[in-house]
Amino acid sequence: MRRAWDDEAANWIRWARAPGHDSYWRFHAARFLELIPPPGRLTLDLGSGEGRLARDLRARGHRVLELDGSLAMVSASVALGGQAVWSPTWRRSRS
Repeated sequence: MRRAWDDEAANWIRWARAPGHDSYWRFHAARFLELIPPPGRLTLDLGSGEGRLARDLRARGHRVLELDGSLAMVSASVALGGQAVWSPTWRRSRS
């Protein structure tokens, strides 16, 4: 799965950064952000992708650490000032 995200990263980044075309921009972001506790300690964004949610959280005063398994996605977030961490060994546990 990680390789698939890396292979399609450029397409996803272009799509995710084009405002107004998907439900995130229309209503999910606003509704979701209403549910987030106010800024305080550290906000962890797991599966952060190219960082659009983390950017919105930072704009609201959160200190955000992003974690994603795709090096291409992490690189895209860092390029816009994100604090993303790539985890090449991040896997779902098998229990």
